[in-house]
Amino acid sequence: MNLLVETHYLPNIAYFKMIQQASSFTLEACENYQKQSFRNRTLIMTANKVETLSIPVLNGNSKLAIRDVQIDYSQNWVKVHLRGIQSAYGNAPFFEHYFPYFEQIINEQPKYLFDLNLKLIEKILKLLKINIDVTLSDDFYPHNSGVLPDFYDIREVIHPKKSLNMNLFTENISFNIYCQVFGDTFVENLSIIDLLMNEGSAAKQYL
Repeated sequence: MNLLVETHYLPNIAYFKMIQQASSFTLEACENYQKQSFRNRTLIMTANKVETLSIPVLNGNSKLAIRDVQIDYSQNWVKVHLRGIQSAYGNAPFFEHYFPYFEQIINEQPKYLFDLNLKLIEKILKLLKINIDVTLSDDFYPHNSGVLPDFYDIREVIHPKKSLNMNLFTENISFNIYCQVFGDTFVENLSIIDLLMNEGSAAKQYL
């Protein structure tokens, strides 16, 4: 089954759990940008709390095509995000192995949000050793329109303001406890970097 899903910034663990169940997956490249979603944000665990890292975008309130959304580099978010990740995971067992990959891509400062997310997703799939074909959609179809019978449409299944919607790809998803750097209470389904930094090559088995 080919999975159809929107792009996320450093997606959470559920995102990759669903991808691993598919034979191939397509990134939605023809939608309009939606603010207050995971398209430009992710969640990490810091010493004091779960922190949201958000990428500022230009004209984010307009109905721009997702591939036309430009990142606002006039704001100091690159240093804030990289320092936040270092602070959160600098003492994690696999920080030194994985951090340089993310640091390099973010420091490249791609002009468009979609391009940054795509580079990060492709790199994460390689780090997880998930061999799957990644394609980009060439047209937009409404959610569950029935026009794409060969696709399993999970767009908007993962949203920061909603619980994980139950469907074929989420009904068997569980989040077993693994060792996290901070916190007395385990926090599930953070950014995939939380799992990679703490579990290393065992992350794929966790998924």
